[in-house]
Amino acid sequence: MNDTAQKARNAMNQMMGDAVLSFDLLRIPHVVFYQPAPMASGYAQNLDVIVNAFDLYSFQIPPQRAFDCIDMAIGAYERERQKLLRKSFNPLYWLGLLIVWVLRLPFKLLEAAGFNSAKVEESVFGKTLKLIWGLAIGFAAFIPAVLETADHWSMVRKFFDTCASAWRRL
Repeated sequence: MNDTAQKARNAMNQMMGDAVLSFDLLRIPHVVFYQPAPMASGYAQNLDVIVNAFDLYSFQIPPQRAFDCIDMAIGAYERERQKLLRKSFNPLYWLGLLIVWVLRLPFKLLEAAGFNSAKVEESVFGKTLKLIWGLAIGFAAFIPAVLETADHWSMVRKFFDTCASAWRRL
């Protein structure tokens, strides 16, 4: 192995953890069941073709298995990229991210205090707390808007009448 190949192998090994995490996030299968020949010694096992990319020859697994997994991941990332590009121009997408961020604030506070926030957030208590927190914030924003509308009901009525007449003209 020459110096250039060794540097490339080192760089690939350093990125391996992120690659496996990406495969898992996209739910792309990258594990095959390996069973050695009956006469050969060894045991049957699940084998990750990405992590063991440089040792596939010793398991007599063709490198095409790893390439197939990588091609599936590239396709999945292309689809996700297109979806996220469309979402990036949708203001409701950003509003949803803001709402999720606000709903997670109490758990971020617990995490800063040293608690296991993931466990608390997934518990029934955490989900109930998140629901109550969301409802309180939602009502805190909705009630003043309704009260302000009630003060100016004649303007709201005029707006709805204008919209209704425009709709009838279509």
